[in-house]
Amino acid sequence: KVLVDQVEITKDTHYKQEIQSQWGHNLVVVNGEGVYIESADCHDLICVKDGMITKVGEVLVCLPHKLLIEIKGSVEQEIDGISQ
Repeated sequence: KVLVDQVEITKDTHYKQEIQSQWGHNLVVVNGEGVYIESADCHDLICVKDGMITKVGEVLVCLPHKLLIEIKGSVEQEIDGISQ
């Protein structure tokens, strides 16, 4: 495991990180809304097609490149529904 970077997501965040490894290339974008993989040179591009993640605990994965991106934090959980 290698930690490439940690970025705080705020409304003013504008960050791009190119990740080049022996398995391939990914361009990761972090902005005020969340995180997404803008481009990759893997064969299926599932990581790009997955779109943006925005909530604590969500992950993006590029299996061919052995890349895992996770939103971590201690943000209050949103209510998904109410039961009685």
